[in-house]
Order: sequence, then C-alpha cells, then structure tokens
Amino acid sequence: MKLKGKLTEHGARLLWKNFLPIIEKFGKTCQVLLGTDEVHFIQTSLNTDGVHVTARFAAETLFDVDTYRCQSKHFNLIAFQVEVGLLLRVLKGAAATNSEMVEVKLTTRQVPGPAGEPQSKPFLSFTAVGASTTVVQDVPISKPYMASEVQSLVVAKDVGAFCPAYVDVVPALGAALAIVDRLKAVDDTAMLAVCTVQAGQRPAAGGARQWKSRWRVHSAEAPVPSAACDYVHGTSSSTVWHRGGWWPRTHHACLPRPAARRCLRR
Repeated sequence: MKLKGKLTEHGARLLWKNFLPIIEKFGKTCQVLLGTDEVHFIQTSLNTDGVHVTARFAAETLFDVDTYRCQSKHFNLIAFQVEVGLLLRVLKGAAATNSEMVEVKLTTRQVPGPAGEPQSKPFLSFTAVGASTTVVQDVPISKPYMASEVQSLVVAKDVGAFCPAYVDVVPALGAALAIVDRLKAVDDTAMLAVCTVQAGQRPAAGGARQWKSRWRVHSAEAPVPSAACDYVHGTSSSTVWHRGGWWPRTHHACLPRPAARRCLRR
C-alpha cells in the first residue's frame, strides 16, 4: 500500500478554506477514500447524527498528477478515517507559513503503547516546505480499511444509491433558511416533502404556496404552539391546536385567525 503526492495550491485552499470547515460542522471525523482518479471525503451515520455527506474531487484537483501515487491490492483504493479538525489545522498552518510545497504521504510511526511497549501506528504525514523552513506534521488516522470495508465505502460514496434524484435548492435557499428559522421555534424536527410537476404542465394556481405549505413540523409528540396562536393547522398532521388543546383534523372548518396566520406566515 502506497500513498504519496504533492498538494496543489488550489487544492489545499479548497480543502482548508471551503470544504473541511463545512464537513467539520456535521461531525468531528470523516472517512477518506482515495483512488487513482478521484478522492472522496465521506461522512456516514458513523460520523454524524444521521446526515450523509460526500465531497468528491478529481485527483488532479488536489494533487500534482506527476507526483501522485495511490497503490493498493484492492483496485488501488485506500481508505481510512481521520479527525477533520486536525487535518484542517495542518493545512491552515501550511498556508499561514507561506509554504511553497506541501507533500502528503501515508506512513507508520513507532509510538508507545498502553503498557509502554512500542507499536506501529498509521499517520498521514504532511511536509510543508518554505523558503527557509520545513515543517513536518503527522496526523493520526485509523488503520487503513480492509478490502470489505473499502467496498462498503465505495457503495456509500454513490449518493445515487440513497437519492436517485436531486433537488436544486439554491434558487430558494434564502426562503428555505427563513422557513427553517421559524420552524426551530416550534420543534427540533421537521418533515420535508417535495412535489413534482410533469414536463409540459404548469403548476396549479398557488403552486408555490402549496410547495411552501409542505414544510410542516413532524414529531411523535406534537409541540404546543406559542401563546400568540390559539388555532394552528398542519396539513401533514392528523391533529390541530385549538384553544388550548389538540383536536382531530376533522374538527377543522376554518382558517387560522389573523394572529395565528401571522405566526404561521411563510
């Protein structure tokens, strides 16, 4: 098993400035899958509270193609787990010292064991070379994955296996964030449903409002609305809040009063 290469300036900046800070917000650790053509940073339920995160890079984006080597017995794939904060700290430090070159390689070091005896541990070694300084930093990683574990990670990186379709939320990201901020005051969990329109058909009148109305609180124990609302109706729920209590939806025969309508405005 061999992993070695020089990071490109653009690739290092992408990691420490853009992607690793975002990945760290979802979990303290991530799994790295390296191949001859692509590099993946993956977070599954083992690394997060349930969010599945995959960041894919072409190998030439992160590494200089003339120096990059990734070799193993399992289709030249290498995988391991690393602490995101340590990786981010090393790359930031290399950028702060104006390093001209950062070389990465997979290595092992002899470290004291629990009983004081020496034992081999895998590390991701970073060598930052500047005009007058050379800094070597070793980031501890997990034991490189076995072939079966690598194959499981290969399946996990295929986002299409979890979601056969994608929704571009960038155009509506501002509105979505505003809705989520309002929902946080109601409960910790929410259910999101996405409706589709067939090609050639125009959305029904009020289609945008219908889409927005699908953002509804979904919880095993329905939360009690704020004091400003004495009548609340959620289309994804089987009950409504009316004058201090939860009632079946069949009792709902009118729209919320103005005060509640302002509270639920989307």
